[in-house]
Amino acid sequence: MYNTLSTTIRRYIFAAVLARSATGAAIVAVVLLARDNGAGGAFSGALAACLTLPHLLGPLYGRWLEHAANPCGLIGSAALIFVASFQAAIISFGADLPVFVTLLLLLCGTCGSFIMGGLSTQLIPLIGADHVARRKAQSLDTATYAVGTTCGPLLLAVLTSAYSIQIATGVVMALPLISGIVIFSLGKRVHHTYYTAHTR
Repeated sequence: MYNTLSTTIRRYIFAAVLARSATGAAIVAVVLLARDNGAGGAFSGALAACLTLPHLLGPLYGRWLEHAANPCGLIGSAALIFVASFQAAIISFGADLPVFVTLLLLLCGTCGSFIMGGLSTQLIPLIGADHVARRKAQSLDTATYAVGTTCGPLLLAVLTSAYSIQIATGVVMALPLISGIVIFSLGKRVHHTYYTAHTR
């Protein structure tokens, strides 16, 4: 059982680091993309805020996850939508379509809520009743926020030193794509007895 739990934790942490690296890099990428296309500082900041504003609706998303038949499937889908929306936003930046950019970034921010805090809500159901494993997993989960928000912008900075911001951002957006696939697979490992006991 210990080996099974350890494998689950490793898969979760891998997915969380990738997803949170992308969300950490996304804010920096938006500012760079906006400035690269001639936007002023105020508008660049407002666009970056579109990625964080939807997080205010976290309690609403939490209820959605609580009643979802497959929460990990929902979070995995959010990761894939995040990728598609951000890629579309990159194209919209180049086409000078600020309204579309704003709407797409708001959608990215909504999806980002699921792959940030929403993903953490699934940790306990994935681990089950083992309290030692829970404490270990929760500690590692906390670390993924720091690792992701540090490594994401750093990776973007390294890539932009060699490539255009559009190419660098496109490469970084491969991270939540991989993460989404791994999160989908985690759904098969959820302890259904946990949900049965906590939804009565």
